[in-house]
Amino acid sequence: MRGRQPELGIKHEGHEEDSGPGVLSLLREIRSGTVVATSLGKENRRACVEYLAAEGFSVAEMSETLKVSDRTIRRDRLAIRSAHAVERTLLC
Repeated sequence: MRGRQPELGIKHEGHEEDSGPGVLSLLREIRSGTVVATSLGKENRRACVEYLAAEGFSVAEMSETLKVSDRTIRRDRLAIRSAHAVERTLLC
């Protein structure tokens, strides 16, 4: 297997995964081959999907970059939307 596996909880270059630079460096490592995309955990992959979607990448482009199916990307995007959703509450 080529490349190295990313650390759990992704801390790249001193950044937490929630920050853009951490995700950006992870994507750079995936593209250069130092990180194997198929070894990403769900949270790491979703952080990459969130970043790529914000940058305007299509589902097909994301699935090719992250080496997963289109369906996985669609599920990840749904989970991301649900996580960021504001729930409606009724005040009585």
